[in-house]
Amino acid sequence: MLYAFPYDELRPLTCDGRVNRERGDLDINVANYSLTLIDSLESLAIFNRTADFKWASNYIANKVSFDKDAVVSSFEINIRVIGGLLGAHFNAEKLIDTYDGGLLRKAIDVADRLLPVFKTPTGIPYSRINFRKGVPKGTGRTTSTAEAASYLIEFGILSMLTGDIKYYQAARNSVVAIWKKRSSLHMMGGHISVITGEFTETYSSTGPGQDSFYEYLLKGYILFNDELLFDIFLQTYHAIQKYHTMEGFTYKAEIFHGVLNSRSLSPLQAFWIGVQVLAGDTISAIKAHSYWYNAWNTFSALPEVIDVDSSGLSAGTYRDSPLRPELIEATYYLALQNQTSIYFNRTIEFVDSLNSRSRVKCGFAALNDVLTGKLDNRMDSYFLSETLVYLYLIAVGRTPEHLPFDIMRGEVIFTTEGHAMPLKSVYKYAQPDLMKVINGIEDSIPKRWMRCRALGSFEQMHITNRAQLLSTPQEHFNEKANRLHSKFGCPNIQAFITIKPEGFFRKVIHLEAHHARFGPSLPFLPKEWMRENELCIGGSQPCFELPEDVYVRPDPSVTCGESPTSDVQEPFSPIGHYDNMLWGFPIDKVSPFNACEPVIKAKRKSIALVMRGTCFFPIKVKNVQAAGYVGVIVINEKNKQLQVMTPVSPTDFTDGMTKKEREALMQASGLDTYIPAVMVSHEDGQRLLTLRNESPTERVYIYAR
Repeated sequence: MLYAFPYDELRPLTCDGRVNRERGDLDINVANYSLTLIDSLESLAIFNRTADFKWASNYIANKVSFDKDAVVSSFEINIRVIGGLLGAHFNAEKLIDTYDGGLLRKAIDVADRLLPVFKTPTGIPYSRINFRKGVPKGTGRTTSTAEAASYLIEFGILSMLTGDIKYYQAARNSVVAIWKKRSSLHMMGGHISVITGEFTETYSSTGPGQDSFYEYLLKGYILFNDELLFDIFLQTYHAIQKYHTMEGFTYKAEIFHGVLNSRSLSPLQAFWIGVQVLAGDTISAIKAHSYWYNAWNTFSALPEVIDVDSSGLSAGTYRDSPLRPELIEATYYLALQNQTSIYFNRTIEFVDSLNSRSRVKCGFAALNDVLTGKLDNRMDSYFLSETLVYLYLIAVGRTPEHLPFDIMRGEVIFTTEGHAMPLKSVYKYAQPDLMKVINGIEDSIPKRWMRCRALGSFEQMHITNRAQLLSTPQEHFNEKANRLHSKFGCPNIQAFITIKPEGFFRKVIHLEAHHARFGPSLPFLPKEWMRENELCIGGSQPCFELPEDVYVRPDPSVTCGESPTSDVQEPFSPIGHYDNMLWGFPIDKVSPFNACEPVIKAKRKSIALVMRGTCFFPIKVKNVQAAGYVGVIVINEKNKQLQVMTPVSPTDFTDGMTKKEREALMQASGLDTYIPAVMVSHEDGQRLLTLRNESPTERVYIYAR
């Protein structure tokens, strides 16, 4: 306000406003309508700057006009302007005694100006709009999947506030049109023709071009109880876990065969962590956050492109860092869900880095180069609407009392731009039941939610270790000297294999934390998708009946500082949370011992002992699982160093891997391998083999402490 008002963006190095379009598409939304003030208006309310909020609300409602001959991004105007106006409207109703709905009227005006973009043969919207004249002649016929599908929340809230279904219907029709063009693997390309509905790119990603598509499916379901959105979300979630995910990161994959085709990452992909928390998949979110935090820690920022290979992480072609909020947003969700000090401490690190690297006299400047620290004369509006808001909420740890809704208790859903939209259970909308209008039926009775049991608490010990390995030279690690301390809960979490004969503990074997995989942690599913004590594989595969007595509740008497033994105290997710797990079964040596070929069927429910080598780890797990074993312990080869797992690109086919072998690896790397697996040192493996020969009936328990 001091340096850039009433212009759209602050230029923090020159202490003035951005007036002209001088950076190509980066300036597509510069049209002198106070963009940053609108986008951050809700932030003033959250920060308890009530007097400023009242003044700015009055200014925007009465002085700002969108009757401009200017071409802008319809997607960005939706998430920044309409979202900002709606979020501020809900706050103004409580904080401004004389408020008459001016911000809502302004949001309706802008939405009506955007509606012409949906007038295409497919219903998929154009990406550009002229505020005054509609869709410009010669507008490009392709748009990104994220842009086309990310009107659901803002337009849905408008329909609930006004009672006019046209907004939500247009947004929903676009999503349906895109989904109809999915591949047989339930994957979608990054860009699509608005005329034909055919994808013009054949890679799928959780990053730029597709990120908010997935986000709005789940959030739209929670806000509007639109079960079609949830059905689509579950299928896309299954595909992402199966084809995109390698350890804690999600990479680009080809949509027809599911083959990973890139080792590069975008910081936008960190948004996926927040989606996983909302879906109830806390374990996967914890895992991914550790990897992304490690990436941030490597550069004290997140460059726009990060390259991943066996030697570690490196800044890619684009080394700038424009103060993006996604990792901080993810930290906010996990801070709510996990309630441990780890995420608060990481937030302090984020704040210290922002203050030391980006803070300047007139604001915060983006980094032009994360390696040199050179600054860019840029501070996007989302820094105020998202980045600072999430940092603030983590810091205070509670919802400020003056706000109309309890943000920290899940009474709102944040849009992709950080604007809080209240659930219909806490706000009286004019038309709360959009499904009744669309389908002509009453809103269904809320489902009884059941929990898919997470095979994942043991895995938490290994995640930080594995993440740190990605940025550390491989030769610095060996299996005897370098078991790093985990940062989850207790500072020195350890893995144990415990032998329990005849009801008392006789022997404890400490395992090296080389590698662990406890199968996919899955979102919470409706009752009809699962049965009690069974694990649902994304809802599209048969449930696998888990053995009896594998679940245990964490001991509430065991504590470590302020951290609970469970990964969750109070569930933040609208859907639920997970239990811890302990496995206790006899162990058996499999045949063939390397498990690279189909394994002879198990004679009893037991944990398989297999030897490392000859084939990839996921293939061993899949073969052992198919033989009926309930878990896997992989014995490391003698004097073999730990190797960091990285995705294999198509160029690696020339490195001795045939296409058939690659496809077999991909098939074994997804949700269809779900039994727990760990790798132990060669010496510990020999001890287990001896135990098997001497005491074949003794049970082996794998657990974390």
